[in-house]
Amino acid sequence: MSRPEPVATRPQDYRIDPYAQFPHSVAEHLKAPEPFLLGHSHGGFVAQRYVLTPTALKGLILYDTSPRSGEEF
Repeated sequence: MSRPEPVATRPQDYRIDPYAQFPHSVAEHLKAPEPFLLGHSHGGFVAQRYVLTPTALKGLILYDTSPRSGEEF
């Protein structure tokens, strides 16, 4: 996985996908080959998106989040 782009300054660029790149960079920086990832609230959406990409996570913890969002939510 490549290094993530900096978070953009335009409001329309604040999406889940760019944020989902950051856990990998943090794990690489910490030299943690198989980290656990905790996603809380909005971070749970980010964590769920992150695990959909090829990762080397040891485990995922979702706390006080939801499996979906949208108008019907």
